Amino acid sequence: MSSRPTDPAVAAQWSLEKLIAPVSAEDFFSTYLERDFLHATPRTGRSLATLFQLGDLEKLISQMQDPDAVRTTGGRGGNKDGPNPSARGGTRMGSLYADYSRGKTIVVNGIHQSWEPVRDLCAALTSDLAMALQCNLYVTPAHAQGLDCHWDGHDVLILQVDGSKDWTLYPMIDTLSAPDDEGKSVSPTAAPLMQLTLRAGDVLYMPRGMPHVARATDETSAHLTIGLIGVTWRDLMQAAVHVAAETRQDMRRVLPPDWLSKGIAGPSLPMAYRQAIAVLADEDVLRRALDLVAAKVISQCARPVQQSVSVARSCGCDHPRHPGDAAIGKSGPLRDRRRGRHPAFSGRTDHQFGQGPVGVRFLCRNA
Repeated sequence: MSSRPTDPAVAAQWSLEKLIAPVSAEDFFSTYLERDFLHATPRTGRSLATLFQLGDLEKLISQMQDPDAVRTTGGRGGNKDGPNPSARGGTRMGSLYADYSRGKTIVVNGIHQSWEPVRDLCAALTSDLAMALQCNLYVTPAHAQGLDCHWDGHDVLILQVDGSKDWTLYPMIDTLSAPDDEGKSVSPTAAPLMQLTLRAGDVLYMPRGMPHVARATDETSAHLTIGLIGVTWRDLMQAAVHVAAETRQDMRRVLPPDWLSKGIAGPSLPMAYRQAIAVLADEDVLRRALDLVAAKVISQCARPVQQSVSVARSCGCDHPRHPGDAAIGKSGPLRDRRRGRHPAFSGRTDHQFGQGPVGVRFLCRNA
């Protein structure tokens, strides 16, 4: 079983541009992000083998604290999830390997939380993309299929770390789906957009809403799926409303008395509404709203929180220093992964921002 690097400096070897070369990051953001797929083949010397090798599977699974994070799915005869192998040790692995021998795919969810090389990768990509990331591992036996044709509710990066897999992509059917949409299985009626084979070292980017299906070739396939959960304008506007409601007294006044009977036809509501919208454009409200959505991304960073200050700064997040924030070296917004202080709020208030994987509850207090 190979050893894995744990030095934080190893993160420097990863970047978005290194993964998608020869395409530049600038071209990726302007041409591909949320628009089209990208298949990047490795340049000379690029390898993904340091992220995960098949010989590491048992060690990885032994480190997973949540038994529900490991499951099997699919098979050569259909896509049905197998029971989560909750037993520990050899019994657990025996159950997984039995399913694997029947053509099922072994799925390990959230390996960015426990596998150091993938933590480093996700930390680097968080900095480059300014997005929250999640990463799952799929190990599929030869000629088997893990999942039915489906589309995801978030953009994905597929990193083929071992073996090879055939992918069929279809035209997007749900452009810019909501970030809390989990996607769904589909039976595409359109002709395939592209059929390609990912080999070890290849990277595939797909925007959310693009149906796809994959099947291992004549060898075992292992790939990482990195979910890219971006901060949308909806997220920013929701954060701005929260900030304004907590800091601006006018935002807490009741609506004009004729709003129910006359709606926008009344003389008072349209003008009051325009005034309320103008508050959201205030520079101070915008700055504090940006701090909140940045904290949400940083809290999902795969690296330990005390090492995430540089990520915060790369996201344009310049928070006041709080002497009590020892968990991140007295700098940044978070006392731990879920608790923080923020000047946008007075008193102690528990706030929920976002849904799904990037939803974070913050206990906010007056600076």
